[in-house]
Amino acid sequence: MKKMYRVFVSSTYEDLKEERIAVMRTLVSMGCLPVGMELSPASNNTQQAEIQNLITTCDYYVLVMAGRYGSIIPDGTISYTEWEYELAKHAGIPILAFLHEDINKLPHGKVDTKQKQLQKFRKKVDAERYRKTWGNKDELAKEVMNSLHLCFKNSPASGYAYGNDLETSVILTNNFDFREVSDKMMAAEETYVFALGCTVTMPLLKDRTTNLSQEKQPKFKFLLMQPDGDAVKLAAMRANVEIEDMVNTYKVNMKKVMSIPNSECRTMDYLPPYNMFIFNPNNEDSEMIVHVAGWNTPSENSRPALRIHKKEHKAWFGYFLDQFNKMWKFAEEKNGEKENDNTNN
Repeated sequence: MKKMYRVFVSSTYEDLKEERIAVMRTLVSMGCLPVGMELSPASNNTQQAEIQNLITTCDYYVLVMAGRYGSIIPDGTISYTEWEYELAKHAGIPILAFLHEDINKLPHGKVDTKQKQLQKFRKKVDAERYRKTWGNKDELAKEVMNSLHLCFKNSPASGYAYGNDLETSVILTNNFDFREVSDKMMAAEETYVFALGCTVTMPLLKDRTTNLSQEKQPKFKFLLMQPDGDAVKLAAMRANVEIEDMVNTYKVNMKKVMSIPNSECRTMDYLPPYNMFIFNPNNEDSEMIVHVAGWNTPSENSRPALRIHKKEHKAWFGYFLDQFNKMWKFAEEKNGEKENDNTNN
């Protein structure tokens, strides 16, 4: 039975943006679900708790090191990257480490002043783990792919199982059809939607809801990206389109979504790793579809979709529903802060 694995990518961020994108593209091409803090909506106050939750629910941990040691955790003496490494180690998660082959060749801006701490950390990783070296993002991506394939064989994790046995596994298919999703949304009393793609497809719902009487109107909660944030720019990179075109299209379609009757819409500066549709979330027979995102994928059907039934998959259903509720609350708090700032100004 085939499986899809959650892989946490740990590194410093600003100096390794391109490398992280290369690694995540590789993970998606392997059928894995990449996990990282740029994909997390957590606030600073809960950052460590969110990181811990993300890492401990992953199947594998990838550590990428270059010339920066990184920011120190609050009330601590080690960096976030080293702290994440220790979390993965103590959780017993398979760790794959990739160290830059020669820090002296890195540009000055990609090397920080904490070199003693960095060298100490590198020596610890070198002593505790079998690691690979890399010189550029392409070499890194290739090493990650080869090492993970070997790790899947030697240290198999639970992951998401492909199959049709509702008693044992989530159903994983590549048959995502928005017409089916639209029908389910119209049939449900309430639907939670967390998506980027919904700004393209959701306006179609307006035509279907316009002529309905008030008592027959389904309810919708839409959680979308902020049209003026960094996440939309990352989405343009992910879709391989011009940023300006993505932003303009997103703004137009977002207005259409917000005009759908009986709906509530919130935004946050976050690029989701999946689109999520939860039908009648508070009912016992609730169902959700989680459509995994991808880099430069040619069609909707080229990306896997998880079909999760509340009765058969309580743990996974509860996990994704909890993620939506946390992000919905976070978006409310952030939108409130924005309104207060505008009032004060």
